[in-house]
Amino acid sequence: CIIRQSLNTSRRQIWMNEQAFSKEAINTIAFRLYIPEKTAEELKAAADKVIDSCEVFHVCLNQEEKGELFFSEDTGFRRYGNMMKKTSLEEIGLYCEEAESRRIAEGSLYEAEIWPVLEGGGLVTFRFHHVLVDGYSMCQIAQRILDVLDGKKLDFDPFSWREESCDLKEEKKFWENYLDGMEGESQLFSGKGRGARRFRKHYTLTEEFSRQIDSYGRKEGVSGASVFAGALALYLARAGQTPESVFLMPRLNRDTPEKREHIGCHTLVIPVRVPVNEEEDFSALCRSAFTQARKGSAHKAYGFGNILRDLKEKGQAQNGISQYTLNIYQPRLSASFPFDVEMSMDGGMHNHLTINITKLKGVYEICYDCREGIYSSESAENFHQAFMEILLQGMGSKDPTGSFSIVGKDEEKRLLHMEGKNIFIDGKDTIPSLFYRAAEAFADCPALYAKNCQHTGTAAYTFQELDRISNRAANALLGKGITGGEPVLFMLNRDERLLPVMLGILKAGAAFVPVDPKYPQ
Repeated sequence: CIIRQSLNTSRRQIWMNEQAFSKEAINTIAFRLYIPEKTAEELKAAADKVIDSCEVFHVCLNQEEKGELFFSEDTGFRRYGNMMKKTSLEEIGLYCEEAESRRIAEGSLYEAEIWPVLEGGGLVTFRFHHVLVDGYSMCQIAQRILDVLDGKKLDFDPFSWREESCDLKEEKKFWENYLDGMEGESQLFSGKGRGARRFRKHYTLTEEFSRQIDSYGRKEGVSGASVFAGALALYLARAGQTPESVFLMPRLNRDTPEKREHIGCHTLVIPVRVPVNEEEDFSALCRSAFTQARKGSAHKAYGFGNILRDLKEKGQAQNGISQYTLNIYQPRLSASFPFDVEMSMDGGMHNHLTINITKLKGVYEICYDCREGIYSSESAENFHQAFMEILLQGMGSKDPTGSFSIVGKDEEKRLLHMEGKNIFIDGKDTIPSLFYRAAEAFADCPALYAKNCQHTGTAAYTFQELDRISNRAANALLGKGITGGEPVLFMLNRDERLLPVMLGILKAGAAFVPVDPKYPQ
């Protein structure tokens, strides 16, 4: 009987995240288990038996007046699986995607539904508030349902609540050193997220490609997860034009047999910082990703919230550490009958992209949780193609990663076949001379439009206005003694000031050297 249990670090970090991003973070995780050879009634009986046998289903979350959260026994009505009407797999999928992006009903920490499926068989879905269980425990619950259907006996599973302990002073010192000098992450796609709304893109890799990834990892002395991490690190560094990448990875904090056995939440998110040397081959990058993830994982008990707080106190990571999360799960689910399982690890979200990679029956399945307003269906498809292209190039050669393409096939084809007007340019022309002619011919026509500008909100210039502003910049430089061919360094964000300054430098006869303001001092 649970009288009172405080939240451990994992659960506190999840709850703090939801409170800090109340309109964006919805910590709902879920799984769907489809069994073509079992009826919905059989699935309901199995699910209800698992609910009875696992104490994690028997608790509620409470909050004291001072704000402290704790679990206690839920003495109310036991929430068994709700039987739904007979529906097609496609319609069930659409319903579940919508349900997985909203909060669990008030007063509950989980929801269970059982569906008779038009195509045959039954499907059971569980949705949890992440504060209750993690992805590892969702797999344990799914396996228990399979065990019941296989006629196996279930033991009672007590509520897992144990606290993670660590030397806070030493852990803080590690993360300060690990993230020292970290560059701020550039947003790879323009746009603004629409609350917690997201859409999903699913892909299943072939058995051959899945075996190739695992074989490559074994040959290079790393895990398959590290091969994916290496590909993501290269993409983020190249796309963001930085010498390193930082992304988030949930790491299991189950270092004892007891934690591995019991159902609960023992997952802690860590930032993984991977230096990307474009002169090295892909195997070196995968080993680096493997090493960096292992380093961070050893210090995960400090908690992501503490890491982020410390960075913000130093004036870093004001917009967060990374907008990209890599989840890799390899659940060992088994049964004497065929089944399909699908995991949703992100719910509603406030980051831009979560890559969920699950390995089932030797095949990797990838589900991208994409933030609406940041990603479109097309840009998500382009990302997937680029991600796969990096894997293929990396595993197929020893070439330096700097030579790799990070553009997918469809996007590459579109870029190479763009059509426009053919304009003759004299070999003696320069950018300033071409602009002078354009300014004379199109003086009152729009030349530059910029939105979401830091200083002006929205800005628009005609060719005549752009000519006048860039002339001022050129005259100022000439007044400072700048002569032809000299390099002029400038530091500006990518906003409406950028092009007039670059054009002004060229008009002064100098060469521009751009510096990103986000570079470390």
